[in-house]
Amino acid sequence: MNTLEKFLDLVENSRFVDMTHTLEENSPYWPTHPPFTAKIGDHQSKGDESYWRIITFGEHTGTHIDSLSHFFLGGQNVDEIPITKIMGRGVNIDATDTPPKGEVPASKILAFEKEHGEICAGDIVFFRFGWDKKWGLGEAGKSFLEDWPGTSKEAAEYLQAK
Repeated sequence: MNTLEKFLDLVENSRFVDMTHTLEENSPYWPTHPPFTAKIGDHQSKGDESYWRIITFGEHTGTHIDSLSHFFLGGQNVDEIPITKIMGRGVNIDATDTPPKGEVPASKILAFEKEHGEICAGDIVFFRFGWDKKWGLGEAGKSFLEDWPGTSKEAAEYLQAK
């Protein structure tokens, strides 16, 4: 099955879940990156033929995918990741008990597999930390950018081996 056939099969036989936050003025952004701004260029209410905006923001604003090149010189860029690597069966592991700056241990993944079945090659694993509750505009979203939890090295290595 070629890439297009895999994609079409996935689209026809899957349920998609949109996990993105809407980008809007005052969305959280990393302090060294530009904030999201949207300035109206033309608008029908001003007598213009069409409506369009000038949109500016850093590539790490809002919901996004990082690639290896984000932290590793010479690593793969986002545009080099095959679409088939970022679409697949989603596995959602509840990690809401992980404290700020905490790490999910490999034992949490093993416990998940014992209860729900094995994570397989090609699965896309999400850890639900509950961090979405910290999303907010302006000052209300400041804590969204602080003290993230993550996975332990052992957990990451366990998943990578799969």
